[in-house]
Amino acid sequence: VANKLADTSLFLIGIMGSGKSTVGASLAKALGYNHLDTDELIKSVTKKTPSELFAEAGESEFRAIESMILAEVAAYKRCVISTGGGIVCEKTNWMHLHNGVTVRLHGDSELLARRVLADGVEKRPLLSGDTSGEEQPTIDSIVAKINALLETRETMYKQADITVPLGARD
Repeated sequence: VANKLADTSLFLIGIMGSGKSTVGASLAKALGYNHLDTDELIKSVTKKTPSELFAEAGESEFRAIESMILAEVAAYKRCVISTGGGIVCEKTNWMHLHNGVTVRLHGDSELLARRVLADGVEKRPLLSGDTSGEEQPTIDSIVAKINALLETRETMYKQADITVPLGARD
């Protein structure tokens, strides 16, 4: 498969919990590609996690940094790049995403919510501090947040070159 890609990079997009980081690492290994994760690169450059950046600088500053990181890595060849779920929201990012093949990982909201809850909501800037008055977010509150995000992002996610559905056993 890798030789058919002609050294093109793959950009994994999708909502939180879709497995972009996990799939990205495995896919890169299988293809003999490098794996880059935009959230990890942001952490490396800023010395802050995405959640810390959201809390301290706000979403717009985080998105600006995310866009700068994407602009840097977009020119790389033979990489699988796991992106943040909101990277599709900035129109200028699509110019960079079109430098490779965009692969959307898409799953049922409840499956994604279970993954997010198991992984820890504190790692999700759009969930930490947004518990709708709850001490700890529940599956239902996370499903509601995922559905709300999908409602605003779905048309952007549908621009992906390939959509890979996630099975219930994931």
